[in-house]
Amino acid sequence: MLGPGCFLGEDCLRGRGIRRTSAAAVTECRLLRIERDVAVRRLGQVLPFCDALLTHLLIRTTDCEASLSDQLLYPSEQRLARLLLRLCRLAARDGDQAVFSPKLTHEALAEMTGTTRSRVSSFMSKFRRLGLIEYDHALKVHMRRLAEFIGHEAGGLGCPPRAVRT
Repeated sequence: MLGPGCFLGEDCLRGRGIRRTSAAAVTECRLLRIERDVAVRRLGQVLPFCDALLTHLLIRTTDCEASLSDQLLYPSEQRLARLLLRLCRLAARDGDQAVFSPKLTHEALAEMTGTTRSRVSSFMSKFRRLGLIEYDHALKVHMRRLAEFIGHEAGGLGCPPRAVRT
């Protein structure tokens, strides 16, 4: 999940010809394409560019570690709730609600969570029944309620789990 000002495709800086990842936009976005040789030159010449890329790479590494930990330690329902809270950091906010428009598909959420679409549909129905989310034309997440549901503060998603699943 990337937000404004993030880098995409930084693997090309290593000179690999084969792409290992792909990306899909879930909201309207603008991209600036920088050719590999121009980017490599800028790394040596423009310190702010180098700092921004390094910061981005460190954040991505931390996010990857957190995602792997989520897969190993949390059941899929809790992974979905944690994913929704992480997405809230990038969404338009209205007080305690984050609004995703257009609504994220269950297929996309399943892929990001590492579970099936049918399980995501079941969890989303449960979340809606519990008043944690609303959705019609847009998905609205009640961040505080959802955070309380999974037992974390809304801003403290990096906290270790309270109990390890076996």
